[in-house]
Amino acid sequence: MMVAGLTVPSVAAVDCNACDDDCEWHRVDCHAKRALCKSTAGTFEVITDSIEAACANDPSRMEARGLISEAKDLLVSKNLFSRSEVDSVEYRFCSYLGDFAGGMAPSKGKVLLHTDYVSSSKSDLAHLLSHELTHTRQYHRWGTDGFNCRYAEALASGNGFGKSNRIEKEAYDFDEGAQKCIYNDIGCPTKKLRNYHGGCDSVHKSRTPECVSAMNRFCNEKCTHCGGVSQEVGNGVFGVACFASNAHIVYLQDLQTHHSSCHAGASQSNECASAIHRWCGANGHGSVGIAQELGSDHFLLRCFGATWYGDVSIQDLRNQHHGCDNVGKGNTADCVSAMHRWCGANNKGTQGLAQELGNGVIGVACFDSEWYGDVAV
Repeated sequence: MMVAGLTVPSVAAVDCNACDDDCEWHRVDCHAKRALCKSTAGTFEVITDSIEAACANDPSRMEARGLISEAKDLLVSKNLFSRSEVDSVEYRFCSYLGDFAGGMAPSKGKVLLHTDYVSSSKSDLAHLLSHELTHTRQYHRWGTDGFNCRYAEALASGNGFGKSNRIEKEAYDFDEGAQKCIYNDIGCPTKKLRNYHGGCDSVHKSRTPECVSAMNRFCNEKCTHCGGVSQEVGNGVFGVACFASNAHIVYLQDLQTHHSSCHAGASQSNECASAIHRWCGANGHGSVGIAQELGSDHFLLRCFGATWYGDVSIQDLRNQHHGCDNVGKGNTADCVSAMHRWCGANNKGTQGLAQELGNGVIGVACFDSEWYGDVAV
């Protein structure tokens, strides 16, 4: 589509990075650079605002909600986008797009879809969304003004709306790969735990705060209100259990009233496991607890109910995994595997976690997960 009346200051003079809030205000040239960046951004915003306004009352705008949900689920299941990415955007159909495009992302929180897609397949719609959601990623990367400045700059350079426009090229390149993934299951990204937390980079770290955080974030995308914990360690993978739970931010000083030896940096220790277990129970949030994220003076905890809780002898656990040979290992990978297996073998639940340590026994919580499977590290 040709855009009439688009005027942009000299392309060479525009610094689209100057729209960022990080501009050093003590520099004399900063105000001028930022003003020029925002002015350039405004020329593209005129286009997006006018289209968005025209679509605001389109009678078809709220149609096919089920189809949109199916397309979003497909993108998440193929690891093309995270659940938070697809859920943080409003989707509206609009007949006023005309010949402009199949879709448009006028802002980082909204995607407009041509009404031709109301009766499309979920795969076709997912393919279109893979392009438009790439633009929402760009909005988040550069900010709204930064995105608009770059797009106006590309249009003023005569690069149009196709692949010669570098903003569009990124989206087209991504949707070409997404097309193969969506329709043929070829080249779909393998999402690894290290993508969720860079510190989770080894199978030997399954019980570290970094990997527990990574599993929590992974499971956030698998199911609503879910946390995550490892149950088994394999060849380059963890057996991850995603469980429904309530999240709570709890300060360390509150946990220390339940176990004085629970300290910052030791969220997965036996002492903190006991403190968290007691805090969840004392506050009526469930019989099982685990730290999922770490702050400087607080933990993000997840509390939930057990299908069974009781003392299990270290001998019985060692029969399930020979590495679980001491109660002091209650929160190690070997004992977690042993508890996972013991709970399943005794029909107490599908997963297991240590909550307390006793004389030759571990207080084991068995529970059922919403999802369980191998996830690459």
